[in-house]
Amino acid sequence: MERLWAENIRQSKAVPPMPKPEEAAAISKCLPRAPPPRRQVLSKGISSYATSVTKSFECPACHQTSSLMLHIPKFQIVKLGTEVFAQYLVVVGIGNATVGVWRRFTDFQKLVCRISKDNNSMQQFRMSHFSWTVLIRRKRLFRCLDKEYLALKCFLLERFLHDVVFESRTPSLIRDFLGVW
Repeated sequence: MERLWAENIRQSKAVPPMPKPEEAAAISKCLPRAPPPRRQVLSKGISSYATSVTKSFECPACHQTSSLMLHIPKFQIVKLGTEVFAQYLVVVGIGNATVGVWRRFTDFQKLVCRISKDNNSMQQFRMSHFSWTVLIRRKRLFRCLDKEYLALKCFLLERFLHDVVFESRTPSLIRDFLGVW
């Protein structure tokens, strides 16, 4: 009977009544969820220009000095569902801990927006903005997943992050960008 009723509703173009919010929450818990799209690495590459930089920071609370090391040694081309894009491995070491995090170009764009909020940060991150401008001038008009181009882009992104590290007063900007500490 329920199958017949559902078929009649579908053919009649009638809209079933919307459940109340508390009913919708209970219903959504019972329904099976679609699995997330499978992530597939299509290709990997190494940045032949990769170099790490290190800077020491003093903790304002305890006045201990810790060092931050950063570089981007690799990139990969990933397929997630129907989308194909590049990711860059950002390796950072703070103190004795070293972590690698894959980031997309859009994550770097968000970092630029964050350091461009006001005139004071524009002065503080002057070289970072210059490095970003160089990167944007070398950027292709359309998405390019050519390995040689991605190796160059990897180097330019690394240079940008180097400048951000050198011009930062605390490691919090890099930590927030990576989302690891």
